[in-house]
Amino acid sequence: MTHAYSIPTDGAIELDFSDADIMPEYLGHVCFRSCRFNSLSFLDTVLDHTVFEDCSLDFTRIGDRIDGCAFLNCSFRYANLLGAEFVGCKMTGSDLSELGESSFLIQGGDWSYTLLSKLKIKKHDLDGVSFASANLYDSSFENCDLRGVRFDNAIVNRVSLRGSDIRGISIDYVNIAQIDFKGCTADIEFCAAFAAAHGIKLK
Repeated sequence: MTHAYSIPTDGAIELDFSDADIMPEYLGHVCFRSCRFNSLSFLDTVLDHTVFEDCSLDFTRIGDRIDGCAFLNCSFRYANLLGAEFVGCKMTGSDLSELGESSFLIQGGDWSYTLLSKLKIKKHDLDGVSFASANLYDSSFENCDLRGVRFDNAIVNRVSLRGSDIRGISIDYVNIAQIDFKGCTADIEFCAAFAAAHGIKLK
C-alpha cells in the first residue's frame, strides 16, 4: 500500500514520515521540527527554503538542486546525496559523517559545526562558504576556488587543499600543519601564517 502525506503550509510540523512511500513534489517554505524521514526518497521533491530542525534523514536519497534550505542539527547517517547541490543552505550542527555516497556539491552557505569527514570535492567554486568549527577529517577540496572560505577552529586532520586557490581564506585557530597545500595559490597573509606555524622566520 502506498502512503503519501499532505503537508500543511503554516507552522512547524512534528511527524514521523518514515513509513511514507511518496513525498509531495514541492516542499517550499515549510518548517519541520523533530521529524523522521528515514529511508525516504526526495528525488522527485523540490526543496525550496524548507527548514529541517533536529530532524532525522538517515538512509534518505536526496539529489538535484536544494535552494536556500536549512538543515539544523539534522542527522544524515548513510544518506545517499550523490548528485545533490546545496545552494545557499544553512547546515549548522548537522551530521554528514556517515554517508552512503558523499559526492555532492556546495554552493555558498553556512556549514559551520557540521560533521563532514571524508567529504571529497574537486574543481568547484566554494567562494565564501563557512566551515568554521566543522569536523573535516580526511576531507579533500582539490583544485577548488576557496577564496574567502572560513576554516576557523575546524578539525583539519588529513585534509587536502591541493591545487586550490586559497587567497583570502580564514584559518584562525587551525593546525595548518595538518593540511596538504601542495600546488595552492596563496596570498602574502597566508604565507606569513604558514611560515609562523612551521617556525620559519621571514625577513
